[in-house]
Amino acid sequence: MQRAAAAATDRLGLPRLLARALFALACAISISAFAKPASAGEGAGSSATPSAGAPPTGATVEASAELSTYADTDNVTVVAPNARAGIRDDAEGWAVGARYLVDVVSAASVDIVSTASSRWREIRHAVSIDGAYGPGDLRGAGSASVSVEPDYLSISGGLSPSWKLDDDHVTLAVSYALGHDTIGRAGTPFSVFHRTLVRHQMAAGASFVLSPSSVLWLGADVVVERGDQSKPYRYVPMFDAQVAPQVPPGAHVALVNALRRDERPLEQLPTERERYAATGRWLHRSRWATLRIEERLYMDSWGQLATTTEGRYAMDLSERTTLSPDVRLHLQSGASFWQRAPTVTETDGAVMIPRLRTGDRELGPLAILTVGMDLRVALTQRLAAVRTAFVVRAAGMHTSFIDALFISQRQAIFTAMAFEGAFQ
Repeated sequence: MQRAAAAATDRLGLPRLLARALFALACAISISAFAKPASAGEGAGSSATPSAGAPPTGATVEASAELSTYADTDNVTVVAPNARAGIRDDAEGWAVGARYLVDVVSAASVDIVSTASSRWREIRHAVSIDGAYGPGDLRGAGSASVSVEPDYLSISGGLSPSWKLDDDHVTLAVSYALGHDTIGRAGTPFSVFHRTLVRHQMAAGASFVLSPSSVLWLGADVVVERGDQSKPYRYVPMFDAQVAPQVPPGAHVALVNALRRDERPLEQLPTERERYAATGRWLHRSRWATLRIEERLYMDSWGQLATTTEGRYAMDLSERTTLSPDVRLHLQSGASFWQRAPTVTETDGAVMIPRLRTGDRELGPLAILTVGMDLRVALTQRLAAVRTAFVVRAAGMHTSFIDALFISQRQAIFTAMAFEGAFQ
C-alpha cells in the first residue's frame, strides 16, 4: 500500500521504494522460518507412512497474481497489477522466485496545477528475482531488481546471510544492498541529461523465540545516499521576507501566485544523505489469533525525525478464513532546510536564492493515519497437495500536512485483490 501511495505522490520515489521493498524481502526470506510461532501440533510423533493429515513433501511451486488500486483527493490514481512465481523446498532449505510489476499512474495533483501543466500519465515496469539457500544453521538470501520509467532507471541488488543459534531460539541476520538510479527527464535521452543516485543499505538484526507462542525481532539499518535527488520537474515559488508570513499553511494556488515573486527556481536538495532507523517487532500467537506490534524510530542527516507505530491482529474466523485489521500511525518532523514559503534576499540589486530549496511536502512535518483490513480465504485444505487462496485488502489513509503550501490534508483509499496458489 505504501508503495502505491508513494508512486502517486512522487514520480521519482517508486524505484527507491521498490529497492527498499526488495531488500526487506531478502531479509524476510532469511528469517521468516524463525518468525512463525510453532503450532500446537508441531513436535508430534510421525510414522514411516504418510497419513492423510500429513503435509506433502518435496518442492512447492507457488504463484500469485494481484491487482491493486490507489486513489486520493489530490486527483491521483494508480493501478498496479503484478505477478509472482517461485519454487521452494523447505526440507532442502532453498527457494527461488521472480516478480513482474506494472504501475500505471495518472495525476492532476495540485502541484501539477500550480505549474499550469496538464494531467500526466506514466507507466513503470519492474522485474525482480530473489533466492535463498541454507539447509543448516547458516542461510543466505539475495535479490536483484530492475525498474524502468520514461525518465528513471533503477538497478539494485542485495545479500542477506543469517545464522541460527541456541537451538534455533535466536537468529542473527545481516544485510547489504546496493542501488544505482539514473534520473532523467521525459523525452530527453540520458546522454543529454541525467543525474545518478547511489544507495548503500546495511542492516543487522536478531529474532528471539521468547516462548512457543511469542517472537521478538530487534533490528537497525543505515542507508547512505550519494547523488542529486532533486526533482527535475519541481519548481519552487519564492517570496519576499516581508510577504512570507502572509502565506498560511495550505495556501491556495491563486493566493500563492498572487504573493510570490517572479523567480521560480528548480528544486535543489543536498547531494548527500545518511538515514538511520531502529525497529522492534513483537508477535504473539494465541489459540485463534496472532497479534503483531511494531515500532520504528528514524532520523537522518537532513534533520528529519520520525516514529512509526503499527499494530495488526490476525483472527482465524474459521479453518479457512482469516480476518486481519491493522492500524498504522506515522509522525515526522520537517527537514532542517524546510520552508513553507522560501524567501529571497536582495543585496545591491542582486537576488540571492536559498541554496537548498524544496516544494516536496513529504519533506515537511506531517502525520499519516492508516486503517486497513485483510481478508484471506483458503479455497482448499491447509495441507492439500494443491492449495489456493483469495486475498482482499482495503485501507484508508489520512495525511495531515502541518506546514505545506496548497493542501493541508489528503485522503486516500487503497484496495487490492490477489489470488495465491501452491502445489507439490
